[in-house]
Amino acid sequence: VNPDVRAELYKLRVRAEARELHDAERHARGWRAPEDFGNLKNELTLPDEAARFRVAGLLGAGHNAILVAGRKAGKTTTVNELVRSLVDDEPFLGRFAVTPAAGDVAIFNYEVEQTQYRRWLREVGIVNTDRVHVLHLRGKALPMADARVRAWVAAWLRERGVETWVVDPYSRAYVGSVDNGNDEAKVGAFLDSLDRVKEAAGVSQLVMPVHSPKAKAEAGEESAIGSQRLEGWPDALWYLTKDLESGARFLRAEGRDIDH
Repeated sequence: VNPDVRAELYKLRVRAEARELHDAERHARGWRAPEDFGNLKNELTLPDEAARFRVAGLLGAGHNAILVAGRKAGKTTTVNELVRSLVDDEPFLGRFAVTPAAGDVAIFNYEVEQTQYRRWLREVGIVNTDRVHVLHLRGKALPMADARVRAWVAAWLRERGVETWVVDPYSRAYVGSVDNGNDEAKVGAFLDSLDRVKEAAGVSQLVMPVHSPKAKAEAGEESAIGSQRLEGWPDALWYLTKDLESGARFLRAEGRDIDH
């Protein structure tokens, strides 16, 4: 091997090892030991809490939810109705009671042009508009794989007192972190990064619309596009379907303590 090549190879190896050590040290500084209850006998002495819901029967306190729907089925409309219900303490879809909370709602809008989205939000008729914070990200990326980006997002959410975070939609939000939506490891790492940001920001709930690969599917056979990790991650899965003939929309939900 050419001596110059050997010398350059050595430098690259040193830099790579130094980068790994630097990343490990940085992560170690922000790491905290998880809560430990001791053995199961001790843990079972703790009182059981009744299931707490932010939206009755649909979204538990502290839960992650994905809203799976085909193209033009009404994902953004449904999300905006959810936002209005949460900040105005109105039943979601006129049916599901919400539990009042002091925290605000943030929307990361990755898909809709901001002027159009602003008009849609105005048409929803939200009363407590000061409790809603919108970040328009169409054509932009927030690569959550980067620790600096995660820190910035967490600070943005924390400074605004956000309790529920809407990330709309998944396929745009993962840009910069995932280059293949079928890659189980990369998708899993991206979803983990959302949970890490939630914890750092003090966010309780996260709702994320996800496209379905099919415009129409039989009831109970709907699925999210891409990696199976996506449907294994949330506490609640909402499936929104639209009858192509009548235009009627239907919402089905399943998950932990959820079945509608």
